[in-house]
Formats: sequence, C-alpha cells, structure tokens
Amino acid sequence: MAGFDVALALEYHDTEGYYRQIDNDLQTIYDENFGTNVSLAPGSVNLQQRNLDANLDIFGLCSLESNTSKSKGLDSKALRYDNEGSASVKKRLKNHDRL
Repeated sequence: MAGFDVALALEYHDTEGYYRQIDNDLQTIYDENFGTNVSLAPGSVNLQQRNLDANLDIFGLCSLESNTSKSKGLDSKALRYDNEGSASVKKRLKNHDRL
C-alpha cells in the first residue's frame, strides 16, 4: 500500500460589522424623477460576517473542503469533494500561484 499525507486546516472569522444609516441612494434619485417608490433607503446597513472554513486533504487519495458563511439575511454553505487527491491539489496550488 502506498503512503499518504494528511493535512487539516480550520479557519474561523467573525466581525462585529459596520453599521450605518443610508438616507438615500441612486434609486432614490430615480424614484424622485420617475415617480416610483422602489428604493430601500432610508435603511440600515449591517456588514457583520461570520465564516467557518474546514479543509481536509489526504494527499494521494482525496480532498474535502467545507465552507459556512453567515451575514445578515444571507447564509451559505458549500461542500466539495475531490477524489483526484494530491494531483488535483497541486494543480489548484499551481493555478493559484499564477494569480
């Protein structure tokens, strides 16, 4: 049986966010000109965000990545499994270096 290496990474990020009152926006100007009422202003902005990332790589066998992100009014979750093992991980790292 061939050997393999294991890598595990966990990352947690939480911000208190940026709170601000928006009195008017570009849509407010359009509403005034066209007699519509579409703008959400005035209203508050909440940019608080909470992320949890977990990566498990078993080099030579597979890779598993999970991401959970929460912000006001929006929750997202992602899970990715890659059975190409270290070849795929090396390819992703190589492509990342080009950026």
